Amino acid sequence: MKKFFLSIYIFIGLSLEFLAEKIGAVKHLDYLDMPRFSEIDNMGGTGTKFYYALAKDITEWPVLPDPETALDISELQELSGAFTMATGTKFFVGYMTPDTGSIANADQGDIDGVSQKHTFKLFHPKMNKTLLGFIRATNNQGMVFIVPDSNGVNFMVGSEAFPALKSPDGESGTGEGTAGRSGAGLSFTSYGPGPAPIVPEAVTIPLTPAV
Repeated sequence: MKKFFLSIYIFIGLSLEFLAEKIGAVKHLDYLDMPRFSEIDNMGGTGTKFYYALAKDITEWPVLPDPETALDISELQELSGAFTMATGTKFFVGYMTPDTGSIANADQGDIDGVSQKHTFKLFHPKMNKTLLGFIRATNNQGMVFIVPDSNGVNFMVGSEAFPALKSPDGESGTGEGTAGRSGAGLSFTSYGPGPAPIVPEAVTIPLTPAV
């Protein structure tokens, strides 16, 4: 009888060990080689177009994968799913002066609690009532921006958990002299567990009002 129970004990132990190995294999995140990804195209900066919406108008958001279930590191910062907008709302299209847009990701936190701060900067030319209204309307307002870089990759600043907020360091005005810079330089900040995530082509940006 003792041998029987000992055999059962060993069988259960081996089964649990096998199961733990399988679960560990499923949750294992593969790291990848980091070669030079392009020997030709690697422009800096952004294009002249960006998309924006009020965070409160988005009822469902695309999401990042769980690091515990992602297959490899290339998946970690690419969104999947879709934007669902509240009825009558959409994303809008904005313009920025060439060579003025940027997306920056800065590490923050303690050495064992690092996350990232995302900053989108732009300059919109010419003082006009729409620009001035945008500046006022975005004061203290949670926003989301999707910004194509110069290589055609879309990055998102602002999320459901951390909508992008306008930083108090922007400036607008007529500029000095006829060669001065008329318009507004603005920056918006958000936060996340990693850099500003990629919005792939499979995630559609809603540019017509939801019904």
